[in-house]
Amino acid sequence: MVSLYDLQVIQRRHDKRFRGEVFALDRRERFKHVAFECGEHSARLARLVKGGSKGERTNLELQEVLVDSVMTTLRAAEIFDLDLEKELRRIGDLGETGGSFQELVNLAGARWRHDHPWTKAGTLAFATGLLLDSTDYAGVLHEASDSGAHVGDSPNETVVDAILNLLVVSLVSGDALGLDYEKGMRGRWRELEKKASSPKRNANGKSRRG
Repeated sequence: MVSLYDLQVIQRRHDKRFRGEVFALDRRERFKHVAFECGEHSARLARLVKGGSKGERTNLELQEVLVDSVMTTLRAAEIFDLDLEKELRRIGDLGETGGSFQELVNLAGARWRHDHPWTKAGTLAFATGLLLDSTDYAGVLHEASDSGAHVGDSPNETVVDAILNLLVVSLVSGDALGLDYEKGMRGRWRELEKKASSPKRNANGKSRRG
């Protein structure tokens, strides 16, 4: 049984090993990377909406964006030393901590899905609703990262709220789609590990490590 806290620990360990150049940056610069990633997720959703597809491939791409979005919120939580499960249970009145991450996803879906009616819609409307909601919160993080005013020794309430809202939107969406986040995240970690360890080509066409 893997909890959200467990996944935060794994994400931190993974980033420290395979994204060391970013992990070693100061808080403000790491936060800029997180805000940029959020913008990338929004761009991917916008391409799905613009494409207008409703097929199985679109569903798979939606799930991939959601998995990456949750991983990004874990990175944001690391920057500000947030216990995401504790914070989610606080704002949602979800009871005491404990239980698996999947149980928390289900609780989040039951608690917040009515705030996001597009989760009951078809694929294209679902993607559009997810795009609009997540872009709002991503915009808050982007503005904060640009100004640097909200990145101090302790997390600013505006930033924390945006991080938590992004996570809520992702969890509610995943619950509606029946997404196995843990499986998806472990798959993404393996992909990133493989990419980080694969040889790169230098200017002479010769392979090199690192």
